[in-house]
Amino acid sequence: EKTAELQFELDLNKKTNRELLHDQALLKSLLDAFPDAVSFKDEELNYRGANATFYRLRELTPEQLVGKNDFDLFPESVAEQNRRADRKVVTTKGEVIQPMEIYFDNRNNPYQVESHRIPIIDSNGSLVAIMNMERMVAKHAANLKNTDNSESTKNSFEKFNDLFHNIRTNV
Repeated sequence: EKTAELQFELDLNKKTNRELLHDQALLKSLLDAFPDAVSFKDEELNYRGANATFYRLRELTPEQLVGKNDFDLFPESVAEQNRRADRKVVTTKGEVIQPMEIYFDNRNNPYQVESHRIPIIDSNGSLVAIMNMERMVAKHAANLKNTDNSESTKNSFEKFNDLFHNIRTNV
């Protein structure tokens, strides 16, 4: 009888693990299909992962990103700007929107993004991660001055927030 109970628990654990792996793969596929760059940091402000768009825009691999912080990846001024926004998320456990920031890619080409940082809170009310979503607003220097997609970006952020509401509140 004890062997049957152990086998039942083992089978249940295997099934639960398969379901978790399936859910993780589904979430990764969803994030990778998203056109905006999405990244996650832990409470120490180190990168834990990102979607395919983030990796492509930054010309990075997961191995080059995970465990690094902004100072490892960006010029000091950009890293400081990101760090301030991340700290605000950590201290307030609230969302932070940074409109119209100019960054430079690895080839020193300017691009403009709107950034939306979202706290990921567990069921105990503790911050477990920061999700950052970046929407590219303009890619070329000639477009940087004349681009204003803030309403479009706001609508996209709202849809994204709705989609991930359960993740943010039920980790």
